[in-house]
Amino acid sequence: MPVLITGATGFIGRHLVNALLKEKANISIICREKIALNQNISAYVGDLTDSKFINKVVNEANPKKIFHLAALVNPSRDIKLLDEIFKVNFFGTVNLLNSLKDVNYDSFVFSSTAEVYGNNKIPFKENMLLSPLSPYSLSKASSEIFCNMLHKNNSYPITILRLFLVYGPGQKTDRFLPQLLTTLLKNKEFSMTKGQQKRDYIFIDDVVEVLIKASLIKKARGETINICSGKQFSIKEIADTVSRILNVKNLIRHNLPYRQYEQLDYCGDTTKAKKILNWESKTDLDIGLKKTIEWYKQDLQI
Repeated sequence: MPVLITGATGFIGRHLVNALLKEKANISIICREKIALNQNISAYVGDLTDSKFINKVVNEANPKKIFHLAALVNPSRDIKLLDEIFKVNFFGTVNLLNSLKDVNYDSFVFSSTAEVYGNNKIPFKENMLLSPLSPYSLSKASSEIFCNMLHKNNSYPITILRLFLVYGPGQKTDRFLPQLLTTLLKNKEFSMTKGQQKRDYIFIDDVVEVLIKASLIKKARGETINICSGKQFSIKEIADTVSRILNVKNLIRHNLPYRQYEQLDYCGDTTKAKKILNWESKTDLDIGLKKTIEWYKQDLQI
């Protein structure tokens, strides 16, 4: 089955590609620069903001299923990057969906974020009023609105998945958990906030499973669904758990301020995922952290 993936060279995308290769899928990807690839993958080097390029890719790949994972993320939440983020995240999504208007595809899975909820009361439910607090989450919320408009007015087979905090082997070290793991594995001190932020973490294998599942289930078309564990842990609890697994002590320093517009409470409702997708996360946090730590040990040759 022909599949098109954006963001295929990112953390989630790489794991999704590997899973689909095992299923013998005919995979095409869009990437920004040329990379070494499995011979069963067709790579198109270009930019989502280039509508002519996207039209060419779609016409050649003729996909039945599309996984739209590509996005420009802004951890610093700098409002000065709003234009750049919207150009890629929102208008890139518009270009991709516009290019599909004459294609006979059966599934478009859009990767959104739990950040669109802002500081709503937990657990976050899909019918809540969106309250994005950053340029990134605003771009995702805007893309969701566009996707929903196309589904309602033109019956586009779009499924929106709001991913919570995905973690696992191979994640870049610009995120909290990989930074924590790699620093403690080197037996160095790690600086963080007081860690009162509460988060809903979900392991990468569970996310890949539900991405594929969402592309196969017809009743998921036109739906927005939380992809989360439904369990909440404070950042301090995460740091303490990692320290326990690694058997290190006194390396955590709570000396950093919280980010501007920090979301302090972050947990999703899993009811809709269970009902529509017959899915729930399987990987316990302890098990997921141990698997992730083992990967980083090998990567760092520790």
